[in-house]
Amino acid sequence: MSAHSNESPAQTASGGSPPLSWLDSITERLGRMTPCVSRSAPSPSPRSSSSPRVSMSPLLGSQRGSPISGSRRTCGSSLTWWPTSARVCISRSAGNDDSFADEQRPPFLRSEYWRTEFHKACWSVVNAVNFRTTILPVVFPDTVCFFDPAKHPRVKGKIALTIDDAPCKSRSPDDSMVKEVLSVLKEFDAHATFFLCTDYVKGHEDGLREAIAQGHEVANHCPEDRSYADDAEQDFEAAFLRAESVCNSLRASACGEEPCLSARMSEQSTMPSESETPAGRWFRAPHGRLSPAMKSVINRHGFKHVLCDCYANDPWIADSDFIARTMLDSALDGSVAVIHMPERGFREYNFQALRQFLKGLQERDFQTVSLSQMQAEAMKSVAVAAE
Repeated sequence: MSAHSNESPAQTASGGSPPLSWLDSITERLGRMTPCVSRSAPSPSPRSSSSPRVSMSPLLGSQRGSPISGSRRTCGSSLTWWPTSARVCISRSAGNDDSFADEQRPPFLRSEYWRTEFHKACWSVVNAVNFRTTILPVVFPDTVCFFDPAKHPRVKGKIALTIDDAPCKSRSPDDSMVKEVLSVLKEFDAHATFFLCTDYVKGHEDGLREAIAQGHEVANHCPEDRSYADDAEQDFEAAFLRAESVCNSLRASACGEEPCLSARMSEQSTMPSESETPAGRWFRAPHGRLSPAMKSVINRHGFKHVLCDCYANDPWIADSDFIARTMLDSALDGSVAVIHMPERGFREYNFQALRQFLKGLQERDFQTVSLSQMQAEAMKSVAVAAE
């Protein structure tokens, strides 16, 4: 390949405005015509005056409303399936009978159990097809989802690990698990890119500086954990630059008077060529939703949007074994892996999932690197091909 090639070392996959999550993007496109169905069912309580109904509707839900993410969600008196957005919620029975509160039901009748099992089933179907080559290039045509080893042989044997929603949504340092995550990364000689929700950073700066000092990197995931796809371009740009200012401040303070590589590269003002993305200039849209306005802003400031090809929908599946196993099944040469940041009392199960995932990668002789490290290897492939 020529040194002046316009081909990116990363296999790209989204622009446009993808839906809320990976599974949403697939089911929204394939299940948009799902009918609404209702049926009667026996009342779970002899004192309940009405029978619950099962209904299907192509509505979108919020991850923050999930019982898995730590908050209760009320679905009225029906069992509601939302197949086109991969949402399922089973509510308590009709009426005000507290004796049938969700916590008092058998495990297999609880909303969290069925929500988790539903998402496991859906994600297993997604992973049954080779979505790296069949789905990602179609659904996400302008986003880095993996680095193609066929074009860039030096990425073989490497996985880029990214950790979303860092560092900790709680302001309490006692809830942060940054030190524990750094410890397990060190245990497996792994490096990662931490995508920061920068409104979470205050009070957790020391842990992030330590991460940068240990060779990890931080990247822009916007100030808040919400979709910005409906924001006006100028509003998103202000939020984007505010978040990047926090990232740059962390890089500079972690590296001292002589900024580290990612800090120096992030200060560049020129747009990178199609064949390279400077270290540190990565962006991931919250909830995976990148609008045309957002895309215009990040392109103007020289950033590249990145998602993944190795993921287990962990915000919705509170099962460490399933998450680790699913991610290991998806991990290939040049993969970009995503797992959400664990903290005490919120997605804490992801810590064990991360450990199991890293252990499995080590057993398969994969090297776990940051995005910028993977990019550097890809660029070396370009240089070798040009010689």
